[in-house]
Amino acid sequence: MAWDPEMAIFSRFRAANMGNLLLMQAEICELEEKLNDAIDNDDKSSGEESKYSCDWSLLKERGPASRQWTLRLELREKLAAYSE
Repeated sequence: MAWDPEMAIFSRFRAANMGNLLLMQAEICELEEKLNDAIDNDDKSSGEESKYSCDWSLLKERGPASRQWTLRLELREKLAAYSE
């Protein structure tokens, strides 16, 4: 490789990368399930939480203390990493 850089061969770690992608998919699926449960719980609530799933401004304003908000942010990070 030192004499002819065009002949350089590097491993792509195909099996390891596929395993990593499968793990990321499993994590995303788990977060989706948790988020859906949080949405269901909030929707059944008698308070403002019942509006979180359809009122994004309310969720953004008051949601940081809610499970739904934290799960959405966590899911966003995972999806961004997965999409790269």
